[in-house]
Amino acid sequence: MCEPGKGIKPALVAIATARTKRPNTFYVANIVPRDCFQLTIAEYNSIGLDFARDFRKWLKKSSFDGSVNCTNANKTLADIIPGEKCREYFERYLKSSIWDPSALPSHPSDIEKLDVFICALVRYGAEVHSDEIERYLIADQKWKPADAAWVRARIDTGLDVLKVDRRF
Repeated sequence: MCEPGKGIKPALVAIATARTKRPNTFYVANIVPRDCFQLTIAEYNSIGLDFARDFRKWLKKSSFDGSVNCTNANKTLADIIPGEKCREYFERYLKSSIWDPSALPSHPSDIEKLDVFICALVRYGAEVHSDEIERYLIADQKWKPADAAWVRARIDTGLDVLKVDRRF
C-alpha cells in the first residue's frame, strides 16, 4: 500500500510476477485508489514513482536481490505495441469509428478488426500489456474508461482463447 504524502492520494499497488521467461521479475499490475473512484494519469504515475522509490529503498535493506526500473510515463502507441505489423492492425481498429474517434468501434466489422489485431499478436509473438492499451485509449484517445476496459477485456479473452487453441 502506498501511504499518502506530499499531496499523493492513498492507493493500493498490486504487483505481479512477469512472464515465465523471467520468473523473478515483477511489474505493477494496477494502482487502485482507496478514497476516490479513479485517478488521473498524473496521479497514477506519481503513485507509481513513489512506490518504485519506496520499493527500491526496501530492496536495499532486505536480503532480496533485485532492482527497480521505471518505464516512460508518456508512452506512445509505438512504445505500447512495438511490432509495426501488430500496431498497424490496432490502428486500423482505432480508425474504424469514422464518426467519433473517441467512441468505441462496435460494429461487427469493427470488432473483427480488433480480433485480427489479437490474432496478429499471437501469430507474430508480440508481447503487449492490455492495461497499457487501456490507459492509452483513455489518456491519448479520450475514450470513456468503460469502453477502454471493454477493449482490454476483449484482448485478454482473445489471447487466453488463442493460448488454449495453441495447446489443443
